[in-house]
Amino acid sequence: MTNLIYQCYDGDLLPGHHASIANMRQYADSIGAEHMFKHNPKFGANKLPGIKWAYFYDAVMPVYDKTFHEYDNVLSVDIDFFVVDGVQDSIFDGFSAEVGCCTEPLQPQLRAHSKSSISSVSDNKWAAHVKNTWGANMPRTADGLKIYNAGLVLWSNRGML
Repeated sequence: MTNLIYQCYDGDLLPGHHASIANMRQYADSIGAEHMFKHNPKFGANKLPGIKWAYFYDAVMPVYDKTFHEYDNVLSVDIDFFVVDGVQDSIFDGFSAEVGCCTEPLQPQLRAHSKSSISSVSDNKWAAHVKNTWGANMPRTADGLKIYNAGLVLWSNRGML
């Protein structure tokens, strides 16, 4: 089984970013996975019709970039994540879903009071767009729209396809 840990970043790299990249590369080596880092990939820029580029689209690059489709699983992880010292288990072991992603349980409460563009108002506009375009209801909690962190996404080959 071929697994990949993928990291990318748009912008200037700081010492902490270099540390995360080295940490993930070491972890990948320890579990028999490959590691890939792309600097300033600007994925989505003039590549997705009707969509203006934004750095967070890099998390879905494994879906659209066919070079990722040769892997059984791809972990797309931000460069502010670190593997805890001493971890020997592979994140890929036992993964049988199409896509895995972490939720942010406090975000609905925080976004309810936000005046920025990242708010429950914009979340609800997005959920309405999804409903109107694809007929799908986005999952909700008692506090609002369920929020996922695209900073750590685990894709199976089937999920990417």
